[in-house]
Amino acid sequence: MSVPEASLRSQMEPLAEIYQHTGNSECYPGVNTTDEQCAFEKLPLDSVTKPPGGSTIPKGSFVREALKLGLRYDDMFGVNPYRLGFIGSTDTHNSTPGKTDEATFVGHAGSKDDTIAERLGTDIAAAYGPGGVAAVWATANTRDAIFAALQRREVYATSGTRVLARFFGGWSYAPNLCSNPRLVQIAYRDGVPMGSLLPALAGAPPTFIVQAQRDPQGAALHAVQIVKGWTSGGEDHESVTTVVEATTPAGSQTLRRVWTDDDFVAGDRAFYYARVLEVATPRWSAYDCENAGVDCDGAIPPGLERCCDGSTPMSIEERAWTSPIWYAP
Repeated sequence: MSVPEASLRSQMEPLAEIYQHTGNSECYPGVNTTDEQCAFEKLPLDSVTKPPGGSTIPKGSFVREALKLGLRYDDMFGVNPYRLGFIGSTDTHNSTPGKTDEATFVGHAGSKDDTIAERLGTDIAAAYGPGGVAAVWATANTRDAIFAALQRREVYATSGTRVLARFFGGWSYAPNLCSNPRLVQIAYRDGVPMGSLLPALAGAPPTFIVQAQRDPQGAALHAVQIVKGWTSGGEDHESVTTVVEATTPAGSQTLRRVWTDDDFVAGDRAFYYARVLEVATPRWSAYDCENAGVDCDGAIPPGLERCCDGSTPMSIEERAWTSPIWYAP
């Protein structure tokens, strides 16, 4: 990549689709990561038509690896071509944008998978889902304001849930700020929102505010994690920190936390984003098996073996991913 191409990409490609009906492109298990959550909703393909088999999954296929690569280009060129905010989409072929309820999923391609047997008939069909949602923090509900928010990356993605998520970074947020009714105003005043570059400041580690509120029609919240990626000594690194968890298995209505990166090194380029996890709920496959009357202790109808053989997930931990905040020395 050349400097002009990197500059053009940084201007013209502000967003990446991290989730849709074919699953999650955040990261992949074992591909430059030990993050267990990377296994979430994965399509068993190397490409659109190629099952993985014994081949190697290319690490450049995933958003987190692109973010790491962007830090390297920033070191080389002084510009990051992969400063990517996150959105989600349905991207099904049913002309039903935003229809992401697991209980009412009827397939992604019209007549090709409009029956339970077809949806559960193959590894690939069973890996599809209803898709995701793009959430935008716009200053007004107008076309211009929404596109301005998309351009500045003040957006986040979900796996279909309507979780409300906030993420800010700064240098002087008070540890007790979450109890302040003016939290959002202070967060903007003293820092930057998701999608932004955090200006360097000597002498202190960065502090982040994450706040999540459950979807009133969805499940309660289980945990909030902060994913960090950075470059040091010419090598890529990442860490995943659970910064706040629900205090009961039933989950919480709201989770919020002020978190400081105590491992911060001022000379290392880095990015941070928040990942909000809901408690587990039935996946569309579980609803299909129930609707088909499958009894795993009795005779299983032909073609519905996946309801009982453990090959297909029957629950899902819906989630949201905020756009990152970047730090450059």
